[in-house]
Amino acid sequence: MTEPGKDNRRRSRSHVFLAATLTFDNAKLPVNLRNLSEDGALVAGELLPPVGSVIQFHRNELTVQGRVAWVREQHAGLAFTVPISKEAVLSHVPAGSLRARSVDRVARPGVRGDRLTPEEKAMMKHWGWGSK
Repeated sequence: MTEPGKDNRRRSRSHVFLAATLTFDNAKLPVNLRNLSEDGALVAGELLPPVGSVIQFHRNELTVQGRVAWVREQHAGLAFTVPISKEAVLSHVPAGSLRARSVDRVARPGVRGDRLTPEEKAMMKHWGWGSK
């Protein structure tokens, strides 16, 4: 498993939002499963074990041993010790979650001269934008 933002994974992940549990140091930690693959998972939760911790991941009847590969704020990447089967992954992913993930496009707002304050208009003129 890699750090967030780096997408050089060997296997594709199924994006979901399901309840799961991590067992760590004899404690059961509730988490939200965000994505799952044969090699690992992305989970979100209030309390997460530190990087390198040996954990057990539980989702319904699936129990997998692994380790925490990375933690960032309330998200953690899990690397399974032994890969799970593709069938096991699919059995824990609702059918609607298998469609291709669309990427939301974020566009900067347009500049509308009629909605600018006098200070903003002066700044635009100083930068060389606007009517000449």
